[in-house]
Amino acid sequence: MKRIAIHLDFAGGYGRGVLRGVMRFANLRPDWEFLMPPLYSLKSSARHELTGADGVVAMIHSPRSLAPYVRARVPVVNTARTLSTDELRKLRAPSIIPDDAEVARLAYAYFSEKGFRDFAFCGHPTAAWSRVRCAALEDCCRRDGRSFTSVAALDRVPDRWARALPRPCAVLAANDRYAWSLIDACRENNIAVPEELSLIHIS
Repeated sequence: MKRIAIHLDFAGGYGRGVLRGVMRFANLRPDWEFLMPPLYSLKSSARHELTGADGVVAMIHSPRSLAPYVRARVPVVNTARTLSTDELRKLRAPSIIPDDAEVARLAYAYFSEKGFRDFAFCGHPTAAWSRVRCAALEDCCRRDGRSFTSVAALDRVPDRWARALPRPCAVLAANDRYAWSLIDACRENNIAVPEELSLIHIS
């Protein structure tokens, strides 16, 4: 029996989606069992669970977060897209991550079918995955002569940016956090969703 440790962040939709995918795959592998972290813990990590693990499905956010797995000599598969693909290659960290450019193209195709001509993106200022999504959406708009605007914010989507968007406008949020923030901005500024701003995020 193979013992697989799960070190994922379940707070957001992305982490829960990764877990669902792992579980679907595990249904095809009757020789797997899981080592799960405690639901409630004062510790920031559960690296002690590496004892006895044959492998780990984890989220690697920095070279430092990879170190415990390397020291324990436990194979790890990364599912976080925090680091760029170049950084992951340098770390030699096997990774299963979304095609972020395709995410943007799917969102663009969906909104285009709905008749939108004005597009926007809100996301993180430095995260590689967010910047790739933004650039891909902008490329689609430029190719088809559609208007495009974007904002990069660390904490929350600025109210003034939401108010300045054309109406109606199709908005791709980088992830669920930015979607929540934009919805909050719309609520506070009496902007109707989805009638005035139509919002989507794809984990």
